[in-house]
Amino acid sequence: MLEWNDKDTLVRHHYDRGILQSQFAISNSLKGLADKGNITAVQEFKKLQLENEIENLKTQFFNNEY
Repeated sequence: MLEWNDKDTLVRHHYDRGILQSQFAISNSLKGLADKGNITAVQEFKKLQLENEIENLKTQFFNNEY
């Protein structure tokens, strides 16, 4: 847990990388289904995009030190 709590360790790097890879795979699958015309996939993909945009804005806002 000590290594996981430290964002500069190899353990944390691989953990975060795994999370990002999983999120990408899910997003990529949803996009594929949405491209084929699956209405539910389109809705879920748009919802996921909005959530990502909000998280990016939060990161930009709270990580900027002025």
